[in-house]
Amino acid sequence: DIPNLDIYQAENKTHWMAQFNPAVSDGATINPTTGAISNGVAGTTYAVEYSTSGACPANSIESVEVYAIPLAPSVSADQTYCIGDVMAPMTASTPSGTLNWYDDLGLTNNIGNGTSQAPFSANGTSVYYVTSTNNGCEGPESAIVIVVEECDIIIPTAFTPDQDGANDDWELVNIDVIFPQNTVKVYNRWGNLVFESPQGDYDNNRWDGTYKGELLPVGSYYYIIEPNAEGADTKSGSVSIILGN
Repeated sequence: DIPNLDIYQAENKTHWMAQFNPAVSDGATINPTTGAISNGVAGTTYAVEYSTSGACPANSIESVEVYAIPLAPSVSADQTYCIGDVMAPMTASTPSGTLNWYDDLGLTNNIGNGTSQAPFSANGTSVYYVTSTNNGCEGPESAIVIVVEECDIIIPTAFTPDQDGANDDWELVNIDVIFPQNTVKVYNRWGNLVFESPQGDYDNNRWDGTYKGELLPVGSYYYIIEPNAEGADTKSGSVSIILGN
């Protein structure tokens, strides 16, 4: 082991120094007072002589290996989600070493290790950092930005319930996610109710353009969407049934 020369020096009132032995020509330098190696070539093992002077001089030659700083990991793409979406784990890869995940740029709050990490579901923008550590050396970080935001529902103005596999029902994108207590009602032009969804479960019970099992005529129908959420306004308008040739 490298001798504890600071203690030796204090106990024996001596001075010590460090130097390469043999000397090197690859640009590496060594601080004779601290023994710190600078500009060392990664993967190289240097022979360092530690020596003391004074009443009881001593010296020791030790092998010191210089490790490479790991590269920044490859990471998955930034993502944007709506509140309530199922969020995919973030992923990272590195040729060697241990992957470390942080939620702060200072890399002080470690939130996990390994090739994947689940993002937080909090509303807003979060930046995650991942580094690779190999042989005790931690490399530079890579960043992943995750945005969680409130999304409005998408209300198509028409659909084609002709059983061709495309737009066969009235899909209200994100409605159950954004408004989990929603109700949807549809009326014909005479004000008769032709469709009403179970509360909070429209996606599994989409309007398919029928009433009591019979396809309704081509035309416009009036809808009312009740979000049943604090601060959310009722949405209303018309949707048309269109059939192809």
